[in-house]
Amino acid sequence: MGLNEHIKKFPNQLSGGQKQRVAIARALASDPEIIIADEPTGALDSQNTQEILELLDQIAADGKLVITVTHSQTVANFGTRIVQLADGVISEDQSIKKPYTAGNENELSTHTLKFGATLRMALENMRYNLKRNILIIIGAAIGIFSVIVMLGLGNGVQGYINHEIYSQVNPNALQITKNVSGSDPDMTKIDISSKDKSRLKGIKNVKNVEDGYYVQGGTQLRSGHKTAAVSFMQTFNATILKKSITKGTTPKNGEILLTKEIAAKLNKKHPYDLIGKKITFYQNTLNKQKRPVTLSKTLTVSGVAKANTGSTSVTYQTMKSLYNTQKIAIKPNFVSLEIKGNVKNVKPVENKIKAYKNSKHKAQYIITGVGGFVDTLNTYINLAVNVLATIAGISLLVSAIMIIVVLYISVSERTKEIGILRALGASRGSLRNLFFSEAFFIGLFSSILAIGLSGGLALIANHIAQSGIHYQIMQITTGNVLFGLIISIVISLLAALAPAGTAAKLDPIQSLSYE
Repeated sequence: MGLNEHIKKFPNQLSGGQKQRVAIARALASDPEIIIADEPTGALDSQNTQEILELLDQIAADGKLVITVTHSQTVANFGTRIVQLADGVISEDQSIKKPYTAGNENELSTHTLKFGATLRMALENMRYNLKRNILIIIGAAIGIFSVIVMLGLGNGVQGYINHEIYSQVNPNALQITKNVSGSDPDMTKIDISSKDKSRLKGIKNVKNVEDGYYVQGGTQLRSGHKTAAVSFMQTFNATILKKSITKGTTPKNGEILLTKEIAAKLNKKHPYDLIGKKITFYQNTLNKQKRPVTLSKTLTVSGVAKANTGSTSVTYQTMKSLYNTQKIAIKPNFVSLEIKGNVKNVKPVENKIKAYKNSKHKAQYIITGVGGFVDTLNTYINLAVNVLATIAGISLLVSAIMIIVVLYISVSERTKEIGILRALGASRGSLRNLFFSEAFFIGLFSSILAIGLSGGLALIANHIAQSGIHYQIMQITTGNVLFGLIISIVISLLAALAPAGTAAKLDPIQSLSYE
């Protein structure tokens, strides 16, 4: 068509004659046997008219039937046969030249859009409407950015709280007790049996099971004339880290480890001076006859621990010997489990313990102490983060609406292009894929922008947090990034469903004549 030098131009940059050449090229693209030209020179000057007529004559000489509808005798005289119509009836039919030889008859061939061509066309259209698409991408990115930031912040807050707690207690240790109703008068049901210990010891990655005993209330410590009431006391176990002991050592048989709070009650000015000193341990309980008795035993203070690491504690054997002073036998009412390997093995063990059910189909065991507290705390943190992420995700709905609007506008703006594509043989499926491709790129670019922005914010936030709390407060994982990427693309594709369907249903003839 002689348009090589104009290949990069848009339609509005072409002259009338050039546009007509493009129309002829479009008609020839699907290799038809017949070409119908309706007033092909009506809006052209004499030079362009001559060029177009010579082009049509060349096409006819190549073996295709060219039918031209015209009111111009000049145009008619270019043909080989003139059929005149008057009021819809043939009034004259004459041959004015020797007809051209017909070409080989071939079946009509259609050429649907290939996948690569679809993607290129989608990118070209996005580039053509660059400013509008940039605004849409930024709008969609805000929603994805908010969700990723909320998830990363949740990871960081949860990690920081766990880090602070686990820096004081052993993260690979759990305290387990029986799930017994507080209204049950038979408190012996809370005792941990040998069968229970064997079951817990058999769980994968459980390294050791240690007997434990706790008492709530009725406990007093005396040093000289000073006394201190202890609301909760338990035996020393693997959940308590040695580094949590500020001064002194872990308790041995006949010794007691005090928290700093209790030690201060017994010696306000110099609580650490109690280490190595004797104090008296009093415990109110019931004897075999269910009568109240007071147990007492003199113990040596082994050390003083931080106030937030647990409770004042003695060894299990020390607790047993205290009760033996009144010939009262005790059985462990909790056990501590040590778990092998890294902290990742803790959650599967917790899940296995929670899976055991009693005769009432309720959980048979309860995870108590710091392990249970951390597990519950993490559940609440995850719930809060998910709620915040969901609220942030509402902006994704706004993004989806924007994408729908933009694609509907695109369908309206490109109606004639859709007709051209259908005329060239593109199927309805190809047109759907074209609009889905544009939506895919919007989702992809939005997620990339959101990931980049959230990563930049994480760097700034973590730099500030490191100087304050010495911990990375925003931890965006690979899973968070993939979630943001996938959800952005999925939402964009869903938003394209209706506009893509509308484009595919357009009538190609009406689309070609659309102005």
